[in-house]
Amino acid sequence: MTITDIQPQKSDQGRVSVFIGGKFFAGLSAERFYALCLPVNQPLTSVQIHQLEQAVSTDAAWEWLEKSLSKTGQSEFRLRQKMIRKGFQPDLISALLEKARHLGWVNDEAYSRSLISDGKNLKGWGTGRLRQELKKRGIAEALIRDLLADEKPDPEVINRLAEKIRKKFSPLSDQGNQIKAARYLRYRGFSWTEIRQMTGNSELPSPD
Repeated sequence: MTITDIQPQKSDQGRVSVFIGGKFFAGLSAERFYALCLPVNQPLTSVQIHQLEQAVSTDAAWEWLEKSLSKTGQSEFRLRQKMIRKGFQPDLISALLEKARHLGWVNDEAYSRSLISDGKNLKGWGTGRLRQELKKRGIAEALIRDLLADEKPDPEVINRLAEKIRKKFSPLSDQGNQIKAARYLRYRGFSWTEIRQMTGNSELPSPD
């Protein structure tokens, strides 16, 4: 295997295209490629071939990770699962996620706090639903407990939901509608104390 040409990429000057035997082989970070100090127009040794292949794999995984994190915050668990499905090697995934943590790009606590805030204020979720969503995203149980230990629904959110169910399940004085409203709120993770408060019925039985 012989590298016959190296060309800067027009779309990204920080990357190069590597040609083997006159044909395009791979694109990767110029810094990563030149750090290998590989010869041009000379046959590569087996060690050098392995180094080049590893660099290409690392570059592809890191580029994917950068693009994925530029779109939206994600938990480390979700990122790891996606990278596994992409076919990246476990050791490489662990190394790159550790680097991303060090750079502050991956932070499960910050991600969880953002999810809790959005879940409460934008989606009207109660504590039970917040816990469920955090677990789905692979957040550690200890962190979930810490973050939700003193979590209480915002009174403004409670009032907004109470108004919503009064309209959605009118008349709310009807017991059947109250049970439907309770199931609606239970799905969103509210406790029975909160549900009875929102339905205005302190005697409302649990339909579970």
